[in-house]
Amino acid sequence: MLSVNTNAAHYFVDRHMDEGRGDRLAYVEAETGRTLSYAQMAQGAGLNAGALAQAGIRPEERAAMLVLDQVEFPQIFWGR
Repeated sequence: MLSVNTNAAHYFVDRHMDEGRGDRLAYVEAETGRTLSYAQMAQGAGLNAGALAQAGIRPEERAAMLVLDQVEFPQIFWGR
């Protein structure tokens, strides 16, 4: 069960890395079939988190996200 004090990104992304499932499939794009493993998602989320930080957006602050339902979506959404 997810604790109220736990970051959701940790539960849905990092936990899988910590438990050795980095190479497992995490996301499949419906129209093209492009996929992301947990390791790829974690790497992309980290890059997006860095970009948000450089823009001055701190953790827990809101930001608008306009993106199609593609492999980039979870990487931006879980950017932490």
